[in-house]
Amino acid sequence: TGTPNITVGTVTGTDATFSGNLTVNGTTTTIDTAVTAVDSLAVDGNITAGGDVNIADKIVHTGDTATAIRFPAEGTFTVETGGSESIRINSSGRLLLGTTTEGEPNADNLTVADSGNCGITIRSGSSSFGAIYFSDTTSGGGEYDGYIDYNHSNSNLRFGTGATTRLTIDSTGDLIQASNTSFWQKNG
Repeated sequence: TGTPNITVGTVTGTDATFSGNLTVNGTTTTIDTAVTAVDSLAVDGNITAGGDVNIADKIVHTGDTATAIRFPAEGTFTVETGGSESIRINSSGRLLLGTTTEGEPNADNLTVADSGNCGITIRSGSSSFGAIYFSDTTSGGGEYDGYIDYNHSNSNLRFGTGATTRLTIDSTGDLIQASNTSFWQKNG
């Protein structure tokens, strides 16, 4: 009680509440300011924040410094794996995989790059479709105005424009027009 000076080596407790000023190495500051100025904080357990968590550069996985979530520039977020940047979302909202440079301006929302072979895999169920849709609306036929889809149940690849299938390549390699007539056969 009162205002004596207390010297403590380690304070351990639960549900402790501190208020007022804190003096560290001769410098006095409020408890709130001191908490934000902590250089290193080790926590065993969960951390719950009621507001923003400010991070200067990166979040690093414990015991694996080659895996990190970074904030290398204003408006930019990256993921590093194996010590190298793998994913970047830049300040324009573009998703870049394997690169820091977006692609052609008319198709730069998603850029996938590699110094060797490169591609995208669309994996769906053995009796389901894998598809790419070209849309100019959020409902109706405009959601699939143009498309490329692969039907795993019959091994057909379809190409559509104007929300209609225009060309199908069937499992034998025959090309079938929208009128459902074969106009080219692999062996014909």
